[in-house]
Amino acid sequence: MALLSPEYISSRYCQLEYNLEMVRRAKCLKRVVGVVVRPCGWKATTAAGLKLLPEDGRSVPEWRSADAAFLDVAQGLGKLVWTVRTEMAKGAANPATPSVPSPRMPPHQS
Repeated sequence: MALLSPEYISSRYCQLEYNLEMVRRAKCLKRVVGVVVRPCGWKATTAAGLKLLPEDGRSVPEWRSADAAFLDVAQGLGKLVWTVRTEMAKGAANPATPSVPSPRMPPHQS
């Protein structure tokens, strides 16, 4: 999850981490979602090709309330998790059928 803000976009460290995640995404090892926490120039970055939350990439302050914006983020993440789990279940149920690789999930830790 990339928490997009002017500071994130201008941070060299964040950009290095972001680029590593984009490589993993390109190999279908990871899903990457951008959350626009503050108004910023995300449209001029590679984040423009990502699934962005809140809805339509509107930054949190642009919403009627921050609570409504973060609820939208939580619901969007929930839908993404459901999609990934569904894809993984289909792959496990029918391993002989070629499919788009799903991202790898870390082992459950207690």
